[in-house]
Amino acid sequence: MSNPGQDLQAMRKIVDSKCVICGEPIRGTKKKKFCSNRCQQKDKYQKQKDKSPQRKLVEAFGNDLDNLPKRAQQVCRDMKVLTIEQILQKTEVDFLLSPKCGKSTLHEIKMFLAEKGYKIRRGH
Repeated sequence: MSNPGQDLQAMRKIVDSKCVICGEPIRGTKKKKFCSNRCQQKDKYQKQKDKSPQRKLVEAFGNDLDNLPKRAQQVCRDMKVLTIEQILQKTEVDFLLSPKCGKSTLHEIKMFLAEKGYKIRRGH
């Protein structure tokens, strides 16, 4: 009596490839990307790090993130606005409707963007 699992495994195509993290040669199915659990964990950590809102804000505002006040950073994070393009799609009203954003925070965001040569749209 044959084992169905072994029959399926025998039909899988085995290929040679390289680990996406360290470049070591690996042998396995097409789906295999990593040579070890360590490389798999390193890839997972890097993906989580790349998705963090703080990292996206740093990418959006460059090294001048420190010039944007903490409250304004928090407002952007709360609104899930993580890039300059997304900020420019919002209006002043959208920012003012955010619970933590008042006139002074909006003014700080506008001044910061003005230094970069950008403007927030006025109306809804």
